[in-house]
Amino acid sequence: MKKTTKQIYSSIITMIVVFVFSGHYAHAALLSLSGDKEKITIGESTRIDVFINSENEQINTIAGTLNIDPSLVNVDSVMIGNSIVPFWVEQPALTSSSDTIVFSGVIPGGITTEKGYLFSVVMTAKKTGEIPISIISPTVLLNDGKGTDVPTATKNITVSVVADGIAKQQSYEISDTLPPEKFEIVRTKDSSLFDNTWFIVFATQDKGSGIGHYEICEAFFSKCVQEKSPFQLSHQSNWYFITVRAFDNQNNMQVAFLVSKNIKITFASVIILGILIMIYVFFIKKRRKLFGV
Repeated sequence: MKKTTKQIYSSIITMIVVFVFSGHYAHAALLSLSGDKEKITIGESTRIDVFINSENEQINTIAGTLNIDPSLVNVDSVMIGNSIVPFWVEQPALTSSSDTIVFSGVIPGGITTEKGYLFSVVMTAKKTGEIPISIISPTVLLNDGKGTDVPTATKNITVSVVADGIAKQQSYEISDTLPPEKFEIVRTKDSSLFDNTWFIVFATQDKGSGIGHYEICEAFFSKCVQEKSPFQLSHQSNWYFITVRAFDNQNNMQVAFLVSKNIKITFASVIILGILIMIYVFFIKKRRKLFGV
């Protein structure tokens, strides 16, 4: 049965539409890997960088898993300094199995980028062979207020480890002498978290070596604990003096305080009282000096 001219045109238009739109949406984002060396020898280190291309889309969430064969390499460090991701829900780090690096980050306000740097992994070869390094389970979300999932492709790499040759020693350490950026602590309640008890939220970033960890102190002389945000407070009273210390990966520190109004008023009262006492003592001494009484 012959197709009519109208049917042929309709088929052609349908094919064009499918081609154009499938090409546009097939891979609306690209997570890619880039290494500084294609070939290394045993004992030599290499750095693998992870990038995101949002393909003209504005995105605000990036997540995935970097898969590495631990039988071929040792992972020396994971670096997040200068990342486009200011807040990590799950900061890139080796899992207990030592063969994957899980990461999940949020970019408030979103970003459109062709080559946005996420993080780097430094690894050292321990035996010969081909080292496949791949990104699995990639997730990218649009900054559209709905968390729309963006179809994401990956570009993986393979590093060759050869037996012959001299291992070229190279330092990948980052020089960072600046503390993390200033931040604030928010004390709040939420019926869906911590049984509606008081907790604090906080976050900062460090563009040098990246945030290493936080320490939280709930009182003047209380023992500080290494924790993450959000953090449930053990002291639920309205009298509080909370300190959060943010350390980067070079141990530079930034400190934030949260003091209850009651304590602020008490401090102010003590200071004013102290000033009044000093003025009173001053006039008493002056009077005794002048009048001998």
